[in-house]
Amino acid sequence: MLRTIIVCPANWGTHAANCRAFRGNFLCLRNDGSGGRRGWSSLPRTSKSRFSYPEGMVAHEDDYLDEAQYPEIDEETHQFSKYQKDKHQTMLSWHQTIRDQPNPEAKTLEINMPRGYGYRCSILNEERFEYASESVYKFLTRSHLIENELPDVYSSPELIKEAKHYAEKLREPILEALNFESNHQSRSYDGDLEQTTKSIDLKRSQSIVTQINRVILSVLGGEVDHLSNCQVDLSPKIEAFWLMGGQQPTNRMRESRLKLQKSKFRKCKKNEYDPIETPFQYKGSPLLQLRCENPVNNFVDANSPHCTLPPNTPLVFPYQLSNYGIGQVKYNFASLVPGTWASDNHRCSHIAFHPRHHLLDEAVQSSEYWVADRENSLASQAILTSFGRLLAQALYFGFDQFTELNYPFSSQTIITDGLKWTFSAYQLNTIRLAALHLHKNPRQNICWKMNSMNIFEDAELKTINMTTLETILKFYLNKPKQIAVENPTPYLKSPLSTWDDETRKEIVFHNYRDMVSQRWYVVNYRRRMYPEVYEWENIYKIRHQQRFFEPRRRFFELPLDFPGRYPYDKPYGLIDPHFVGKRMKFLMNELDANKEKERIEEAKRTQSSVYEVEDDPKEKRRK
Repeated sequence: MLRTIIVCPANWGTHAANCRAFRGNFLCLRNDGSGGRRGWSSLPRTSKSRFSYPEGMVAHEDDYLDEAQYPEIDEETHQFSKYQKDKHQTMLSWHQTIRDQPNPEAKTLEINMPRGYGYRCSILNEERFEYASESVYKFLTRSHLIENELPDVYSSPELIKEAKHYAEKLREPILEALNFESNHQSRSYDGDLEQTTKSIDLKRSQSIVTQINRVILSVLGGEVDHLSNCQVDLSPKIEAFWLMGGQQPTNRMRESRLKLQKSKFRKCKKNEYDPIETPFQYKGSPLLQLRCENPVNNFVDANSPHCTLPPNTPLVFPYQLSNYGIGQVKYNFASLVPGTWASDNHRCSHIAFHPRHHLLDEAVQSSEYWVADRENSLASQAILTSFGRLLAQALYFGFDQFTELNYPFSSQTIITDGLKWTFSAYQLNTIRLAALHLHKNPRQNICWKMNSMNIFEDAELKTINMTTLETILKFYLNKPKQIAVENPTPYLKSPLSTWDDETRKEIVFHNYRDMVSQRWYVVNYRRRMYPEVYEWENIYKIRHQQRFFEPRRRFFELPLDFPGRYPYDKPYGLIDPHFVGKRMKFLMNELDANKEKERIEEAKRTQSSVYEVEDDPKEKRRK
């Protein structure tokens, strides 16, 4: 019998598995690399066919097709390495774990689980909006801006007629409230030299908005159904967290990537200019917010062309975010709060009044470009505040940032200082903005914004502008509508208050409260504080490397992928509020023993003094 001789390396077993295309018997000559023959090895005989069913399985006609069917190829993942595919699959399983959590509190805990010290977030607030920052906020929220226009619902004849009717009735009370708050009311902060112009404007805006809301609700509260049952919040806490991809890496990150490309130990090597994903945390507090049980009716249909991203839209922002003043980085736990807790039935934002005190910043006032760019800054504020409020509201309906919305959410925003009013409406169509879903997501959000309008027609503040007043009343009279879906909360199973396990309920509530309130001293009382790179280390060890004679023991001096190299990636551990450690138990027992000892000594002293007074006969004779 003719046999084929194949010369294989020392690890001939691996090579033999690749030689199964040869049929019949063949011999393998094992070679150890030195040219010498170590012996003959007879490899197992292969079957005559290229495929054979395992024992116990029989071929069926359905196993063969006329045309080959191949699995779909994902353009994003088909070029991934095995390490990247495993990481991708781990990320998808984590998203599914968040989706399976039964309530918003548990979802927030699961989002924070991979980061024991919190995410390294870029903090966004309303204190300042940089020049020409509209484009960056539109990108970070995937929003399309329609300027100097409101949705068609505000042009309906019924709403216009109703607004004009109530405007005539409320003209004099609102004019009186505005004059009282603007001219005839003395404030404690008027003569305070420590108060800045921004803080004074913020407090004055709070007073005017509160009085106008009181006057409107006193009339409309008894005649309009959704206003008679609404909730009013003064300066509520609104926070939102999301991951956004498609951003330019910083200069320091590019330098680190260049070093990683030369490393032999790094598993996944990225290009120098590959886009990055950044976590963002919005922290805001409106002057006043009205909440209802049902959300505002959607302004456009979810399948409208406005809700679809135009073709050839760039998915990577061309500039670094630091150019727009978005550079404040802080370790922060992911927090999503729309001004109320998840157990409240009034969880839908109807109207939110925000201040415009950021326009009084000294840098804004001293630049002619800033004065002409005010409407741009107000548009940025309207987009950011509306998106953050609705993103947190979507979580209370069970939709986290990795689960796409089944239906849109809408809200109304008013930016005012009491005299100038800017009206905007926002519809949230998508929240999947992470790098994993950014390229596959064709949806976009929509924001309508009007230019600023004065509430007075004259400079003497005696005649009220009816157009502005009617627009305010239209926002109040816009009726919320119940969600036209059979199950509006498909990813919520059981509220936290309905859990039977009291221990589990207390653990979830305790950790959720500490995360949302950012209580570092409570969260880290059983573990060390988060690792910190001191300034002298940054200068002499990282930038200039002048301490080469010292042993490398700090976490940033360890080799790449070495255990302890990335301490910030330490997962979060749930804290039992009833847990008491050994050291704490010892201190508590010692404290109780000292208290008991002091009590016994005090009792002995009291008893001995009583005996001395009673058993002294000389004192009795003297008396």
